[in-house]
Amino acid sequence: MTIKLALHSYITRLFQLALALVPAFTGLFAVMNNLEDAKSTISLVIDPLLSMNNVRPEFIHSWRAIHSPSLLSVAYFGMTSAECMVGILALIGIIKMLWAFSADHQSFSQAVAWVRAACVWGVLVWGLGFYTMGGDFFLAWQNPNLSSLQTDGLNYVLMMAVPYVFFKLHESSDTI
Repeated sequence: MTIKLALHSYITRLFQLALALVPAFTGLFAVMNNLEDAKSTISLVIDPLLSMNNVRPEFIHSWRAIHSPSLLSVAYFGMTSAECMVGILALIGIIKMLWAFSADHQSFSQAVAWVRAACVWGVLVWGLGFYTMGGDFFLAWQNPNLSSLQTDGLNYVLMMAVPYVFFKLHESSDTI
């Protein structure tokens, strides 16, 4: 391996490690925020969203509303667990990337696959969960307190897509 190629490989791997922090921190900080103030998360986000309490009464969509306190807890646990999985998958990938940092390309790529899985899981959590289910199924866009849910979901999806695309572009080569 030439010195120039080795330098490119080293720089690319550093960029990949830095980008791997995005899904790791996004997932873990989301969980931290959910757990630090669970009552607020449930009362300010989960309950108004699932109960659809700010949907205009003339809409026929109220059959979708969930009013059961036990189901609110299940939704909270499910959301927090799903966000946690993003962070954990990425963290496993980061540790494996550090172990394989000086290894051959195939070994490093296998470590990166964990972070790519975290990114895909993140797209499902924030794209399918927040944007689609929260925004369109539970009509968050009609609730003035939750109207940013879809925008936030898209922002999170974008932050999962950028590292994923970078990783896929460098799947077969270590050069930038």
